[in-house]
Amino acid sequence: MILQKMVFTTPMEGTQALCFQGEKADVDGKILVIEKGGKVQLNTFYNLFSMKKWVKYTKAKSVNPVVEYSGKCRIDVYEFRYNDGKIRQKKVYTETLENDIKEVCRLKELELKEDAVLGLEIVALEDTRIYSGYYETQSSIESRDVELGICICTFKREEFVERNMKAMTEGILENPEALSYGCVRIIISDNAQSLETEKIENERITIVKNRNLGGVGGFTRAMLEHLHSKNEITHFLLMDDDATIDPEAVERTYRFLTVLKPEYYEYLMGGSLMRKDSSLIQYERGAVWNNGQLLINGCDMDLGITDHAIMSEWEESSDYAAWCYCCIPREHILKNGLPLPIFIHMDDAEYGLRAEGKFMFLNGVCVWHDAYGCKMPGTMEYYDVRNPAIVNAIHRPDYTAKDFKIFLLKQVSRNVGKYRYQYIDMNLRAAVDFLRGFEWFYHLDTLKLQGELSKYNYQMEEAEKYLGYKGIEESDFDWYGVKVKEDPRWMKVLKALTVNGYFLPAKKQKIKVSRPDPPVFELFRYKEVLYVDANRKALHVKRSFWQFIGAYVKVFKVCRLIDKRYAKVCKEYREKYYLLTEEKFWNDYLGL
Repeated sequence: MILQKMVFTTPMEGTQALCFQGEKADVDGKILVIEKGGKVQLNTFYNLFSMKKWVKYTKAKSVNPVVEYSGKCRIDVYEFRYNDGKIRQKKVYTETLENDIKEVCRLKELELKEDAVLGLEIVALEDTRIYSGYYETQSSIESRDVELGICICTFKREEFVERNMKAMTEGILENPEALSYGCVRIIISDNAQSLETEKIENERITIVKNRNLGGVGGFTRAMLEHLHSKNEITHFLLMDDDATIDPEAVERTYRFLTVLKPEYYEYLMGGSLMRKDSSLIQYERGAVWNNGQLLINGCDMDLGITDHAIMSEWEESSDYAAWCYCCIPREHILKNGLPLPIFIHMDDAEYGLRAEGKFMFLNGVCVWHDAYGCKMPGTMEYYDVRNPAIVNAIHRPDYTAKDFKIFLLKQVSRNVGKYRYQYIDMNLRAAVDFLRGFEWFYHLDTLKLQGELSKYNYQMEEAEKYLGYKGIEESDFDWYGVKVKEDPRWMKVLKALTVNGYFLPAKKQKIKVSRPDPPVFELFRYKEVLYVDANRKALHVKRSFWQFIGAYVKVFKVCRLIDKRYAKVCKEYREKYYLLTEEKFWNDYLGL
């Protein structure tokens, strides 16, 4: 049985280091070509074999590396361990291969180890071509039937959806050599009702038209369609419409699930979220809820560095996996119900908390997506206050009114420090809306609310409009990867005492060009800030002392309301939230 295929290319440019590293080597189509004297390492994010996870979660007990090659090469097989912050490697064995014609060579069988990952190094003694490779087990394993139901929610992302569905069709749906061939079906919930079905649909891809009820509305609609289809879907794989999907991730997910030990049947499987703007960088691999102040696992880890790829196989606890890539077993849905109708943001975190830490991640299972700090938040400033409040009310009974007031104060202070005063009104409205209670939320007209929030939002402009304004140059827009020098202690104290310079004169004739989500202290004493996002859309804001004062007057009033209503509202949510997870509610909400 093939457990994991080796891959030498991905759908993203600039990702060779995730597949192989070395010298005198390149890819011809999908073939790895190594010149005489060249050396290639395959202990990479895609091509290492995580013995420790396969032996922990699955029935596999042994593995054989297999390569299809021609030429003459030496293959060194290594075990890698990570202890006390250090990577240690051990050469297990070496084999020399030689054949002028294409040959499949099965290397020695290895018993899976609980504390190691496996990697190969290939040294070309003559010109060598590696046509394919994989890790297999020759031992008899009882596998189970798995049917993956992929759920995609989209809103006016035709280009992304068409590209991803083409990749899935060619890579799996119409590819008899795929491990998951015949076992994957896709439902796309079209919230804009704008997709051209004739370009996308086939026997295994279905588009359903849906009201624009946010990401969670689209995902839940797709889940319901799969639940009631004649196909016995066993797992629901949620993926974002604008993520770049690699069919290999679906292949690995499928095979892993087919050989799971029964005690892990209820576990959810997440994927690494890689950055589109820097394709070797992992932005997230699960996270801890931390009462809404998320602690992101593996953030900004360069998986093109082999040590990082190895380290990432040592697990960290997670409360959720982002719905950019999250595979949910049918058992979990039947036991815990459907998601909450919170439109967007924190829907995946809330649903993940119901899993009580039952998450798995595996190397090579990933998608590429815009990192969240690359865009202006917009109406997320509302949902990122209201939704954590709802989640904490349900899942964190020890989270107090005082905690909520501190959280709200921090959110408002960030926007005060960034001169984004309109966002403050969204923060405060979110808190007030939460305090309206469960019944208000149950009967909420989400589409009407979304329209009302638009009046608090900023209108973005083209960044090029500001070239030359107070000395702004093209290079100022390239903010990713710029390292900010850490302040000395005295400067940190000064910034804190002066509320980041609000009580000091502004810097004259200077404007700060910044990414959308900078640390507030980067903006010390600037009178103007130009925020530029990954799409080169810009927002120009100015410091205002009177709006600074007005913001905290408003916060004080809302905090008095929190003291009066918080405990009662939280009790309502804890006792009644299950009503929002029932199919009856969702059928009415979606207008089915």
